[in-house]
Amino acid sequence: MIGFVDAVKMGFNRCFDFHTRSSRAEFWWWALFSVAANIILGAVWSGLANLLGLLLFVPYVALLVRRIHDIGHRGWWGLVVLVPGIGFIATLYFGLRAGDARENEWGPAPALD
Repeated sequence: MIGFVDAVKMGFNRCFDFHTRSSRAEFWWWALFSVAANIILGAVWSGLANLLGLLLFVPYVALLVRRIHDIGHRGWWGLVVLVPGIGFIATLYFGLRAGDARENEWGPAPALD
Protein backbone atom coordinates (compact mmCIF):
# COMPACT_ATOMS: atom_id res chain seq x y z
CA MET A 1 0.00 0.00 0.00
CA ILE A 2 1.22 3.48 -0.83
CA GLY A 3 1.94 5.85 2.03
CA PHE A 4 1.53 9.58 2.49
CA VAL A 5 5.06 10.64 1.51
CA ASP A 6 5.15 8.35 -1.52
CA ALA A 7 1.76 9.63 -2.71
CA VAL A 8 2.88 13.25 -2.46
CA LYS A 9 6.11 12.48 -4.33
CA MET A 10 4.18 10.61 -7.01
CA GLY A 11 1.72 13.49 -7.30
CA PHE A 12 4.54 15.87 -8.16
CA ASN A 13 6.58 13.42 -10.23
CA ARG A 14 3.59 12.44 -12.35
CA CYS A 15 1.99 15.89 -12.58
CA PHE A 16 1.89 15.78 -16.40
CA ASP A 17 0.90 12.11 -16.70
CA PHE A 18 -2.65 12.01 -18.05
CA HIS A 19 -2.40 8.56 -19.64
CA THR A 20 -2.04 5.97 -16.86
CA ARG A 21 -3.82 4.99 -13.64
CA SER A 22 -3.66 5.92 -9.94
CA SER A 23 -4.92 4.06 -6.90
CA ARG A 24 -7.44 5.23 -4.34
CA ALA A 25 -4.69 5.52 -1.74
CA GLU A 26 -2.65 7.82 -3.97
CA PHE A 27 -5.73 9.98 -4.61
CA TRP A 28 -6.76 10.32 -0.96
CA TRP A 29 -3.24 10.87 0.41
CA TRP A 30 -2.82 13.65 -2.15
CA ALA A 31 -6.17 15.15 -1.09
CA LEU A 32 -5.06 15.11 2.55
CA PHE A 33 -1.77 16.78 1.63
CA SER A 34 -3.55 19.48 -0.38
CA VAL A 35 -6.06 20.30 2.35
CA ALA A 36 -3.47 20.26 5.15
CA ALA A 37 -1.03 22.43 3.19
CA ASN A 38 -3.77 24.94 2.36
CA ILE A 39 -4.88 25.15 6.00
CA ILE A 40 -1.35 25.60 7.29
CA LEU A 41 -0.33 28.16 4.67
CA GLY A 42 -3.68 29.91 4.93
CA ALA A 43 -3.10 30.37 8.66
CA VAL A 44 0.23 32.03 7.91
CA TRP A 45 -0.89 34.15 4.98
CA SER A 46 -3.82 33.63 2.64
CA GLY A 47 -1.72 34.69 -0.35
CA LEU A 48 0.47 31.64 0.19
CA ALA A 49 -2.56 29.37 0.21
CA ASN A 50 -3.76 30.93 -3.06
CA LEU A 51 -0.34 30.41 -4.63
CA LEU A 52 -0.27 26.82 -3.42
CA GLY A 53 -3.70 26.25 -4.94
CA LEU A 54 -2.38 27.38 -8.29
CA LEU A 55 0.72 25.18 -7.97
CA LEU A 56 -1.31 22.10 -7.03
CA PHE A 57 -3.97 22.54 -9.71
CA VAL A 58 -2.23 20.69 -12.57
CA PRO A 59 -1.05 17.79 -10.38
CA TYR A 60 -4.60 17.45 -9.01
CA VAL A 61 -6.16 17.39 -12.48
CA ALA A 62 -3.62 14.79 -13.65
CA LEU A 63 -4.28 12.66 -10.57
CA LEU A 64 -8.05 12.94 -11.02
CA VAL A 65 -7.75 11.85 -14.66
CA ARG A 66 -5.54 8.90 -13.68
CA ARG A 67 -8.00 7.94 -10.92
CA ILE A 68 -10.89 8.03 -13.40
CA HIS A 69 -8.85 5.86 -15.77
CA ASP A 70 -8.36 3.38 -12.93
CA ILE A 71 -12.11 2.88 -12.63
CA GLY A 72 -12.38 2.34 -16.38
CA HIS A 73 -13.69 5.68 -17.65
CA ARG A 74 -12.27 8.35 -19.90
CA GLY A 75 -10.56 11.24 -18.13
CA TRP A 76 -12.99 13.75 -19.60
CA TRP A 77 -15.45 12.59 -16.93
CA GLY A 78 -13.38 14.74 -14.59
CA LEU A 79 -15.21 17.78 -15.92
CA VAL A 80 -18.21 16.64 -13.88
CA VAL A 81 -16.44 17.82 -10.71
CA LEU A 82 -16.90 21.40 -11.98
CA VAL A 83 -20.71 21.15 -11.91
CA PRO A 84 -22.07 22.91 -8.80
CA GLY A 85 -23.86 20.55 -6.45
CA ILE A 86 -22.65 17.45 -8.29
CA GLY A 87 -18.91 18.06 -8.19
CA PHE A 88 -18.40 16.95 -4.60
CA ILE A 89 -20.45 13.79 -5.12
CA ALA A 90 -18.55 13.03 -8.33
CA THR A 91 -15.21 13.48 -6.53
CA LEU A 92 -16.33 11.03 -3.85
CA TYR A 93 -17.49 8.55 -6.49
CA PHE A 94 -14.22 8.73 -8.43
CA GLY A 95 -12.15 8.57 -5.27
CA LEU A 96 -13.99 5.80 -3.44
CA ARG A 97 -14.84 3.39 -6.24
CA ALA A 98 -12.49 0.42 -6.50
CA GLY A 99 -10.36 0.40 -9.62
CA ASP A 100 -10.39 -2.30 -12.27
CA ALA A 101 -8.46 -5.28 -10.93
CA ARG A 102 -7.24 -6.18 -14.40
CA GLU A 103 -5.36 -4.24 -17.01
CA ASN A 104 -7.57 -1.81 -18.86
CA GLU A 105 -7.12 0.65 -21.72
CA TRP A 106 -4.82 2.83 -19.56
CA GLY A 107 -2.47 0.13 -18.35
CA PRO A 108 -2.09 -2.40 -15.56
CA ALA A 109 -3.75 -1.98 -12.20
CA PRO A 110 -1.76 0.23 -9.80
CA ALA A 111 -0.34 -1.15 -6.58
CA LEU A 112 -2.83 -2.20 -3.91
CA ASP A 113 -5.34 0.43 -2.82
